[in-house]
Amino acid sequence: MRAGERRAGCCQASLLSHKQLLEIHTHMALLIPGIQAVLELKRTHERTFAIEPREDEPFVLYLKLTPTQTLSIINGAPIGLVIGCPAVEPNTLSFTLHDVVGTPFFISKTWNSNSKNSQLSEAALGLPPMFEQLAQASQIQVGLFDWNIKCVYTEIVQILKPKQSVEEWIDKCLSTNFSHIPKNQVLEYGYSLELGPLSQKSVTTYKNYNLIDKLGDKPYVLTTNKYTDHLSVTRYLEEGKHGYYQEHVLTTIITRYFQSGGNLFISPRTRTNIELADFVIADHGTIVLIESKASRPYEGTPRKPRTVESSFTRLISKAFEQLHRAKEVVAQNPAFVEDIKLREYCESFTNVICICIVDDAWMINARMLEESLNIGGKEMKGIGVYILEIEDFFGLLANSPSTESLIKFLLQLSMRPPSNGSVPLFNIGF
Repeated sequence: MRAGERRAGCCQASLLSHKQLLEIHTHMALLIPGIQAVLELKRTHERTFAIEPREDEPFVLYLKLTPTQTLSIINGAPIGLVIGCPAVEPNTLSFTLHDVVGTPFFISKTWNSNSKNSQLSEAALGLPPMFEQLAQASQIQVGLFDWNIKCVYTEIVQILKPKQSVEEWIDKCLSTNFSHIPKNQVLEYGYSLELGPLSQKSVTTYKNYNLIDKLGDKPYVLTTNKYTDHLSVTRYLEEGKHGYYQEHVLTTIITRYFQSGGNLFISPRTRTNIELADFVIADHGTIVLIESKASRPYEGTPRKPRTVESSFTRLISKAFEQLHRAKEVVAQNPAFVEDIKLREYCESFTNVICICIVDDAWMINARMLEESLNIGGKEMKGIGVYILEIEDFFGLLANSPSTESLIKFLLQLSMRPPSNGSVPLFNIGF
């Protein structure tokens, strides 16, 4: 890729008048996807998109991305759609996100279609079935969804087309020799449609109106968004708060598979009020310590790859330190754990597994991991942390028939020896 339940938005509903509620519905432009779009978004645990034509209304682009990418788009990161060149990528449509300089994120989808576009020449064979309508459209509605297939944000934006006509682009595609062009540059030869960007005017709506988003009986804290009745998107855009959104998304998914207060403990603390870990799973004699780390979202200009890597190095190092400290408490001083039930688990465990969940692993490499370990100190090198992308972690949960099988799989991971002394990185595909 890179080189549920839905409620209308409101804020303290009991204090709002009918007129204010109508204003919220207008601003929020609540987006309910069609059946095919829902199936497409739920079909995979990975990041994906779906596109849906609607009669007498703009196309709808549904996006299911990482929390950081979602915040980046809300914050104005450039996005687009690229129709693949029929000579090399027939029937292909790609979504692109330009949040890092020279390293766009993209997802490509291919349709099984050999039908000719009605108003184009025979040369147009190999274009996506909705190509004509999309190329002629002036607007598109962008809908951002989380892994629960719940709309987080939506807005209608303009489609900016290239100066080159469709016919000229097709002729160029068919006359170009692609044999000498690297595969990672093929995307550049597609018909590119710039979308938006999302307007800051719409984003300010979220400063005044919040999305209701309760987690079972335990609502989400207005100051941090971790335990408050209302989920305010802009709070996640504030300095140091963007990581809470990833924790929120993780919580909504993990609680499907584990019981909070039973075998799952969310942000448990020590008796000195220090957080043990973001999540602790305790079952079948195994303690799983989980730290969530998310890179900073787009903030006005695309970030440089080296800047992203340096920032992420510090995040990973912090995760190593937190997990190292948590592992020491569990293994050597379980009486220090505040929660009585978790303390009992810690007094009788057999195995401890440490996992760091990241939003995107494209910037992680051996050198970066070594730098992270050096920042944390030499004692960190024996901790054995396993790094998983958030979408792979969701796939792991979805494909485990029981908590016992999940624990067994995690134990298998922990038994694999690190290569060259580095921290193992697992990208799990199903």
